This record gives sequence, C-alpha cells and structure tokens, in this order.
Amino acid sequence: MDLIREIIAGRRICTLFQPIHDLRKGEIMGYEALTRGPAGPLQSASNLFAAASSRGLRTELELACLREALASAGFVPPGKLLFLNFHPLTLAEHWEAILDGLGGLRRQAVIEITESSGQIRSCAKAQEQLRAAGVRIALDDVGAGDRALANMCEFRADFLKLDRSFIEGLMKLKNGAADRYRSMVRTLVDYAQRAGIEVIAEGVETEKQLLETVMAGIHLVQGFYFGKPRPAEYWAQNPAKERQAVYRG
Repeated sequence: MDLIREIIAGRRICTLFQPIHDLRKGEIMGYEALTRGPAGPLQSASNLFAAASSRGLRTELELACLREALASAGFVPPGKLLFLNFHPLTLAEHWEAILDGLGGLRRQAVIEITESSGQIRSCAKAQEQLRAAGVRIALDDVGAGDRALANMCEFRADFLKLDRSFIEGLMKLKNGAADRYRSMVRTLVDYAQRAGIEVIAEGVETEKQLLETVMAGIHLVQGFYFGKPRPAEYWAQNPAKERQAVYRG
C-alpha cells in the first residue's frame, strides 16, 4: 500500500492546536488545528502534504485531517473559534462534505484558505455557500502571493491572517525596511477595518514583535510567544494556561 494511503487508512495523523489571542480581552479567542504526520520525514505538515499532492492524494488527506481535527476539538468551548485549513480546490469540489462534517460546529468554524496558492478563485462559490451556512472565512498567508490585494478585494472574508514575513519585516532595521513594512501593515489594517474584517498576525514570537504588532493596530495574534501547538488534551487540562497580555488601544 502507498505510504500516504497507509497513513490515512491507519489514522496515523494527529492534530495539534495553537491558540489565537485577542489582546483587547486578554483571552484566547480560538484555536488553529494543525496537522502532523507520523514520526519521521513526513511528520511536518509541509512534507506530508507535498507527498500527498505528488500522489494525487491531497484532497483525501485534507478530508482525513478534518475528521481527526473535529474528533479532537471537544475541548473548544462554546463561543471560541476553530480554524481549519483547506486548499481552494478541495473546498471547490467538496464543500458540501466539509459542511456536513462540521455539523454543530458550523458557527464556530473558520475555514482558512491559502491566499498564496494561486487557485483561490476556484472556490468562490464554495466560500459563499459556507458563509451562508454560518461558517466564517479567513484568507491565510495574506501578502505572500502575487494577487494578495486583488484577492482581498474580490473575496468576502471575516479574517485576514497576515503572513509572518510582515511581522519579521517589522524587525528589519537595515535601510529603513522596518518603516516600510510598518506602513504597509498599517495600510492593510486600515483597509480591513473599513471592510469590517479582523486582522490576525501570525508568527509573533517575541515581546518586541508583539509591541510592533499592537502599534500597527492589530489585536488578534498567534505565535510561539503566546503558545506552541499542543495536543487537545493539553488545552483541555490547562484551559487558562495562556500568557496574560492585554493591550487596549
């Protein structure tokens, strides 16, 4: 049996959850479900999905990841959100199955679509159907693709997840790069506010990055500074184990 099929059939994937913090309230507002493969070269999600894609099994793997994530998400309390990642083509072809799988979690679910994939237009109908059913939509890796601005304008989203390169750019002092990154981030935040969209900063790993993020007007943050991806059991046993940092601006 093909190794990827064996991993899927044997349920040898696991789901970790990383918190997303709302700095205005000083609490976790949701969790992103992150897939890991079995120990070895395919443990990282990027390697696992690359291998699945090369065998034409990406969609099958994504749907298996959804089942595993939902089976582990019982710790997520009412009112908190669950972020789930999908490739645009998977959404376009299987949005009904995804919606059925979400069941009673529809209004807590946020479907993350990779903005940099270059195929985001393929799932426009699926996005509208999911939103009509109460599912929120997030554009992931905003700024990483060559159609970032066009995608933000063309597709209705509830969240923009800012690519971590922007957060890293705020630290680049050489040749005034940090100032230019800061201006760009503030422009994106201003656009999002006018459009009624929330911005999430990914990859916040240090206090300095956090302060820069807050000064740019972003209040939803995700990264190692606040919490590493951990199994559901950890969050079920430690629901209050979070960095207490509140910035009101």
